[in-house]
Amino acid sequence: MRKLVPGLSALVVLLAVAGVLWITRSLDSLVAAAIQREGSELTGSRVAVGGVELELAEGAGTVDRLAVGNPDGFSGSDAIRVERFTLDVDPSTIRKTPLTLDELRVSGPELVLEFDERGKTNLQVLRDRLREHVPEAEASRDPRLRVRSLVFEGGRVTVDATALGGKRTERDLPGFTLSDLGGSEGVPASEIGREALGTLLDQAGRAAATSELRHLLESRAPDLVGRVADILGRDGGS
Repeated sequence: MRKLVPGLSALVVLLAVAGVLWITRSLDSLVAAAIQREGSELTGSRVAVGGVELELAEGAGTVDRLAVGNPDGFSGSDAIRVERFTLDVDPSTIRKTPLTLDELRVSGPELVLEFDERGKTNLQVLRDRLREHVPEAEASRDPRLRVRSLVFEGGRVTVDATALGGKRTERDLPGFTLSDLGGSEGVPASEIGREALGTLLDQAGRAAATSELRHLLESRAPDLVGRVADILGRDGGS
């Protein structure tokens, strides 16, 4: 009987470890599914995630290979791709409201700004959807989130103006940082996502706004001349 005790103890430990691993992996899958579901609702386009890995004990996590598909009426390629999101959670807030991220870092953002024959862009459509999005009533009951620092590392914007007789070119996307999203009270995670994505789309438009592209727009889509600044961003034109 005594010989069985160590064996049973070891079995209990193994089962406990297996249970923790199962819960963690299940949580990773649940978070990935939630990102895809909420992201699709927010943008009106397909959102896919390559993988999620959370280290709850360390207050850390990563989201890999996020992709946002193009709206209807544009090519079947992705409009936005992000290589990795890295989360640094304040451990003291894990069981509190709001849950606070000391830093959320976005690595390798790549966007494709694609024009249709009327001079409208895929990123403009996504940005309009963000502005029009009305959160469901349940969102007010979602856990509240605060992000002290949201860091976008530098990336790339591909401008596809071939539908207007232009070229396909690439521009650097400068990095930028947003501070204290959500404030001291926090907001639903979808609101953080809307603000962050909206700013990223605006920055991409500004990065793409060369004088050559503006002139192409004004010559090929004269009915949009007064809206060029809205389509590409009010800064730029270099």
